[in-house]
Amino acid sequence: MDETTLKNDLESDIDHRLDNLTTIRTMPSRYSFSDNDKEVWIRCSFPIIYAEWEGFFVNAISSYFRKINEIGIPLTQLHPNYFVRNTEKKFSQLLQYPKIFNDRYNFLTNLMNYFRRDENIALETRVNTESNLKFKVLNNILKELNLEVITDCEFEGSSLSDELDKFLLHNRNGIAHGNPSGTITMDEITKAINLVEKLMDLTKESIVNGYKNDCFKKSISS
Repeated sequence: MDETTLKNDLESDIDHRLDNLTTIRTMPSRYSFSDNDKEVWIRCSFPIIYAEWEGFFVNAISSYFRKINEIGIPLTQLHPNYFVRNTEKKFSQLLQYPKIFNDRYNFLTNLMNYFRRDENIALETRVNTESNLKFKVLNNILKELNLEVITDCEFEGSSLSDELDKFLLHNRNGIAHGNPSGTITMDEITKAINLVEKLMDLTKESIVNGYKNDCFKKSISS
């Protein structure tokens, strides 16, 4: 299966976000920021850097789903993980069964018609990052989609998981929630941007390989 278009789309998104992050990092040196202006800007930069990471991840997974939808695949050929995910996304009543009889009847009728369909299915593209895209949440989403999880490798003297959870997310949450005690340096801004670039590249590889290997399809032995 040709994964070139998907790969190019994700790489284009990465390039765009890295341009944004470079602008954030270099802005204090390109303009006449006072020391106070620079301090405020650096603090405000951390939530923006995190937003670029989560925004990329959500967009990347949604692009992956859209690419699958372009191919077209019947419900009966979906990998079990995708079968369950899509059915639960489409019918939230499965997670909270209706109490009113007419609502239950309509739900079950629609569900029955859904399972009887033999045409190509449209995968739901919504992605829930639980508001904090921690390392465990990231890999849980990839695992649920039968994609390769990201190995917790070494990164700048620490682990990738610690740098995401205890450095980027910890500082972002502290700043976003108004913690006045945290101080951020320009070196930490550069470190955070390097981390986001690494995470985006690894996510791209997982998604592109998954698409190439038909990870969304039921195996012949299933």
